[in-house]
Amino acid sequence: MHSSIIKIGISLKSVEILNGTQKGLWNLLEDMLVVSWLCPRDDEEGKLAIQKDIVAIEQSMRPLLRKHYVATEQDVYWFVQQGTIAGGEQAR
Repeated sequence: MHSSIIKIGISLKSVEILNGTQKGLWNLLEDMLVVSWLCPRDDEEGKLAIQKDIVAIEQSMRPLLRKHYVATEQDVYWFVQQGTIAGGEQAR
């Protein structure tokens, strides 16, 4: 599944899959897939490419989950978080 998601879209992305039982509040971190992108704050072209990737992944997610896992419509939830990562001196 990891390699299938990496191939979707054109932007460089990171794909992490947490399988199995994880410790956490109400098991919220069990069987989680995280896809992340980075681009400079002022890179409008990069942001648009990432948005297109997100749409493509959303359209592919349920079929991929059915292929690789036993997943029903009720098992799949996702959200998109966008924000700034403070680096340099601000990150310390």
